[in-house]
Amino acid sequence: MKRNVTAVAGLILGMMAASTAEAQMARPVQFGLGAGITVPTGDLADLVDNGYHFQGMLGFKAPMFPVGLRLDVMYHTSDFTDVEDVSLNTLAGTLNAPFELGGMMASPYLTAGLGFYNLKADFEGSDEDFDIDESKMGLNGGAGIKFNLAGFGTFLEARYHHILTEDEATTMIPITFGIMF
Repeated sequence: MKRNVTAVAGLILGMMAASTAEAQMARPVQFGLGAGITVPTGDLADLVDNGYHFQGMLGFKAPMFPVGLRLDVMYHTSDFTDVEDVSLNTLAGTLNAPFELGGMMASPYLTAGLGFYNLKADFEGSDEDFDIDESKMGLNGGAGIKFNLAGFGTFLEARYHHILTEDEATTMIPITFGIMF
């Protein structure tokens, strides 16, 4: 009995030391790449089809602190449903505060932030002859799950972007798979 208690205590202390060492070795600055599907919502869903996006990320997080900062630069593109060979292209830069909910190998998190969005579409040569080129502020929020692997991490997240365009807001949900180094 005494031997079992000693073995269990040793196992618990070993796990605590390993998790403390892992937290101390965590890099405070990370960069990453991601890509995925962009799903238009609201009025935008009537105008464009599902599209895709790419993004680059730079993250800052103090060890043993659940909140960090992440700067994302994203490029979204979606084809218009009723106009051939015309896409809505969105270049965005967002600053987000991810809040990790804990976990060892898999860590769920919530995120929210502010962003600057540039929307462009060129209708020249089609039946329509006008351009969309506007830059607006916006908000975003979402949730994801991070998988910690040896030397890097992966994540899967979905965020709702609410771009403050005139008349009606432009909204979309990018679903992203990414890698952080």
